[in-house]
Amino acid sequence: MASEIPTDEDVEEMEQSGVVAVLQRAIGHWGHSGALISGAATVFVHELESLNQELKKKEDRNQSLENDLSSLKTTYDSKLSDLNSEVSRQKAQVKKAMEEAGAMKDKNDELQVKLSKSKEEIIAEFQKSAAYDQALADAGAPELQHVSGLNV
Repeated sequence: MASEIPTDEDVEEMEQSGVVAVLQRAIGHWGHSGALISGAATVFVHELESLNQELKKKEDRNQSLENDLSSLKTTYDSKLSDLNSEVSRQKAQVKKAMEEAGAMKDKNDELQVKLSKSKEEIIAEFQKSAAYDQALADAGAPELQHVSGLNV
């Protein structure tokens, strides 16, 4: 029956038996289903576009945050390096100051010992030193010049 075009008699017989009405309802339902599917597809396409736009915004934001994080890490590493250098410099200064303080303490101890000596000990020590000999030599030269009449 489907391979031939129905005759007028066949159509009349189908109308009487209700087949035409069933086919008309089926075609109506088919059309209604197609419209629903088409509408749903349109809604889904719009929703997909919206989700894709939202995803793009989030990806852009994520990239921006990653760039900011990278920049902050670079700055942090640079500052950390600067601080480590400054700490090393400060440690060297503290070490040098401690060495100088130790030397000053030794010198102070030496001077304290000298202060505790009697005048006679200090004079006797000075007379044994090369500085005393030099002082005598320096003092004697002008005296010799004066006595001999030389003007220097």
